[in-house]
Amino acid sequence: MPGKTDRIDARMLAWFADARKLIPTPPPSAQQAKLEALTARLRHVTRDIIVQKQRRSATTDPLALAQIGETLALFARQA
Repeated sequence: MPGKTDRIDARMLAWFADARKLIPTPPPSAQQAKLEALTARLRHVTRDIIVQKQRRSATTDPLALAQIGETLALFARQA
């Protein structure tokens, strides 16, 4: 089995960064992090709304329809 390549990999990455004159990217600000989190949440809620609407169109059970309606109302408040 060949030896570990961690040192070789690290050397190659360092060479690449030096050759490309890469500059480390600073971490996102608190506002950027919050915006990213809210954007991701909106994307998830939007997908969940689509799924619930598909489920609603696939059922005729009154209880299931009522529960799906409640779920859609919750997601609408969050969107």
